[in-house]
Amino acid sequence: MNKVILSLLAIILMISACKNDPKGAQQMPPEATDPARSGEAYSMTLDGKKLMEWNEPAEIKAKNDAAISNTRTRYLQGLNDVTRYLEYAKSYLADGHVENAISILDKAAAKFENTADVFYWRGEAKIKGRQFAEANSDFWKAAKLMETQQGYKGLVRLTGIDSILNPSLHYLNYQGMGMSYQAAGELNSADKMYEVCGDFSTNPDLWTVSYYYQYQNYARSGNETGAKEVMATVDKSKQTLPPFKPYLDALLYWKGDIAEDDLVDLDQMPHSSEEARPWLIKAYALVVKAMIEKKNDKALEYCNKILSCGYWAQYPYILAESDALRIRKIQIPKTDVIDIRGTSKPN
Repeated sequence: MNKVILSLLAIILMISACKNDPKGAQQMPPEATDPARSGEAYSMTLDGKKLMEWNEPAEIKAKNDAAISNTRTRYLQGLNDVTRYLEYAKSYLADGHVENAISILDKAAAKFENTADVFYWRGEAKIKGRQFAEANSDFWKAAKLMETQQGYKGLVRLTGIDSILNPSLHYLNYQGMGMSYQAAGELNSADKMYEVCGDFSTNPDLWTVSYYYQYQNYARSGNETGAKEVMATVDKSKQTLPPFKPYLDALLYWKGDIAEDDLVDLDQMPHSSEEARPWLIKAYALVVKAMIEKKNDKALEYCNKILSCGYWAQYPYILAESDALRIRKIQIPKTDVIDIRGTSKPN
């Protein structure tokens, strides 16, 4: 199965003209050593606007800063241990310092070129940095390196809600690839990646998350059969753990079993990344339904509401950003390297 999947990926990557050789460690941005917040841009939107620090309660900011400091110390004490690079990069990524995370992972990729985790996490960082082609190149490398590893969970432990979901790195890798294709507007390619996520869905919650992404993509890519098959599995009695109920609620909304007013209050804006997660999952469901119904003005209204919340590193936010540009008929530029000081370098 894995060989078939990888062969399919090779064809998709050729068609998409994704770069297979990212610039790597030779063009690394400077690595910040001081996690203090000074109002700098952390990344940029697809149309070149600066993305700034999002709101977090003071205790979360302090926790994130401590994590960056602690993992940096461990990293400097263990430069031959790939897990130290991964932990350090993850701590930056959790706080929105995308380019710093990429810088660390560039170093790891040069030193540990046969470690799938490095390429998965760099791909994840590049999605958040809106570098979709390079993200897919990294996910492809990770998939190749994991080809013979069944049920591989990765070198660093997942935390929070991700630890409850308990996905394999294969699942996360194909989900990331589907996400980057979808955000880039390549829905047919995203279809295939989200379908593969189903092959690695080993519990009801993983299936629920998979169906959320599968349906929204199938319904817009012309895959009516796939969309109907997903909806046939959706039921109010479906068992899911509380952190993943927003995905089920979104599916029930698309099916017509939940009204918009009962799904999400768009005026009740989140005040932390934790609050933003369920809010964004459900708010983006409104965008999807409006686009399926070809109500683009309404979809754009929903997108703009999402974009005003500021939690720009979460998947539904990135998808809303991409959809808003397409609705407005603004071409999404392809970039090799995003300079967070304000300059994008085109392919």
